[in-house]
Amino acid sequence: MSPGGQARDLAEVLARARHAARAVPGRPAFTFYRAGKRTARLSWYGFVAAIERAACALAERHGVKRGQRVAVLMANNERTPIVVLAIMALGAVAVPLNPTLEPEDWRFVALDSGSMGVVVADELRSKVELLEHALSFVCNDQELCAHVPSGPVPYGHDLAHEPAVILYTSGTTGQPKGVVLSHANLLANGRSMARHFGLHGQAQLAVMPLYHAHALGFGLMTMLASHGHLVLTEGLNAFHWAEIIRVERVHATSLVPTLLPFLLKLRVHALHLPSLKALLVSSAPLSQQLARDFIAGTDIPLVQGWGLSEYTNFATCGDADDGVEASRRQLLTGEWPSIGRPLPGVQMQVRDADGRVLAAGARGELFVRGPSRMLGYFRRGEPPRLQGDWLATGDEGYFDVDERGPLYFITGRIKDLIIRDAEKLSPLAIERRLLQGCPQLLGRVAVVGFTHALHGEEIGAYVETPDGGGELVERLLRCAQELPNGVRPKVVLCGTHPIPRTNTGKVQRARLKTLFDAYATCSGPTVMERAP
Repeated sequence: MSPGGQARDLAEVLARARHAARAVPGRPAFTFYRAGKRTARLSWYGFVAAIERAACALAERHGVKRGQRVAVLMANNERTPIVVLAIMALGAVAVPLNPTLEPEDWRFVALDSGSMGVVVADELRSKVELLEHALSFVCNDQELCAHVPSGPVPYGHDLAHEPAVILYTSGTTGQPKGVVLSHANLLANGRSMARHFGLHGQAQLAVMPLYHAHALGFGLMTMLASHGHLVLTEGLNAFHWAEIIRVERVHATSLVPTLLPFLLKLRVHALHLPSLKALLVSSAPLSQQLARDFIAGTDIPLVQGWGLSEYTNFATCGDADDGVEASRRQLLTGEWPSIGRPLPGVQMQVRDADGRVLAAGARGELFVRGPSRMLGYFRRGEPPRLQGDWLATGDEGYFDVDERGPLYFITGRIKDLIIRDAEKLSPLAIERRLLQGCPQLLGRVAVVGFTHALHGEEIGAYVETPDGGGELVERLLRCAQELPNGVRPKVVLCGTHPIPRTNTGKVQRARLKTLFDAYATCSGPTVMERAP
């Protein structure tokens, strides 16, 4: 049994890993790459020892105890997973801060979570003045990892259903809230993903940041659950991606869909990556055209996953054991690319607006339940849309059934649906129809519904045009004018400002709607104007 096999909390996982490491002292646990070069490598024995040093430093120098919150302001580096796991091993709660945000955002999260202190990477130390005045301590990540303990690690015990991490998510509305995940939530999700991808001690590559649920779940937690080898990079360096996979014999890796074009441009191919069994994409919608181009160009098995932070990120995944043919069947043959099947231990339902459970093919809201459902929102209690132990996800979708069981599909966000003359329209579906005639604008077009005096809501499209637009935008306008009236954008706005997105690439449509306030009485054919 792997160290994370049936462990109840992360302290127990580390204790088992420490014991197992004695039998195979050189077995790799963690490797870090910066700018394509390996800068750190730790065996399981060394990895656990580093976590214990950092845990002792937090307890002995800063008085961190069970239940207290500690913020972590670090991009991916050689010490990030060590610091995060050290906090959790004490029974304290890690609160990751997004380094790409502003100091005011860090301060809000640190204060809202009640963090007593923050661990900060050296390159960000000069930017934490606002935190220094608000918290009890600010310490450097290198300081923790160089600590010489004066006694044994004060591990927490029986932590399974206590908080391990609070992940602040802005969602698609921009309003941050803290998702509280327990040790049991994290480990259950890690085990289910490891089992789904057949991870048994193999190497995984994580290029996504550990302050987000994506890499925390499919990366750090799956590595712990499978006693595997986590290869972490500071970000996606497309020029070195394939070489790292080849050298480290990586079995599985993951990305957000917006990063796939970088790999396509470099013409990576499965022939040069014999160890790679699957590339997981999640955290943002995958367009069918991008999936088609990537599979055709690389022959790499592409698997789409789906979930939400409130369910420790992953609830479904496409089949990972049938190679590229399964990718073609599940991503390319239907109306929408499939998000796969429920992971082990996960139950799914599709319900209508009245809460009735729907049959195959009928669209409704996706509901999920299982051992990875969060404890609640920090200081805000349980999610507002719980029905018993079922979590309403806010995603619209449906399922079909094949020889292996239910296969799920996402058609859009419930809150993002455009209700025009009582007809519910998916902005994703309209975007897809626009891009069929103008694929070069992939990632630069966002469709929204805006308030309209006659139709309740009307359809608008925002085009990100840093170069001023030109022929491509004119072509998009022609495509819009050719669509049936009921799904045609009535206003196309061009602007130099980027489309607002979450840190995983999801469009924050609510922030775009105000651009269309002046068009509440618009009528007639589609118009194209500059955004205000």
